[in-house]
Amino acid sequence: MDTVAEFTQSARDHAARTGILERLRTFSPDARIVTGDLIEFAGDGGTETFVVYARRLRVRPDGRQTLAFVLDYPPRHPRP
Repeated sequence: MDTVAEFTQSARDHAARTGILERLRTFSPDARIVTGDLIEFAGDGGTETFVVYARRLRVRPDGRQTLAFVLDYPPRHPRP
């Protein structure tokens, strides 16, 4: 199964401000990640921490599946 990372607007904005947006765009999450996990990205200015806000399974008409992870910033409790 393929995995993909998606980002809330606040996560994208923060990544752009801290210079790690390209690293986030190329991030390929492991399928074992669960909602609420913290993901740390090391950058020139230190470590930036994001939270896995949601997981979403996409099923295409041909049956192929992609597991999407939505990362958010600042880290806060995920939705129920």
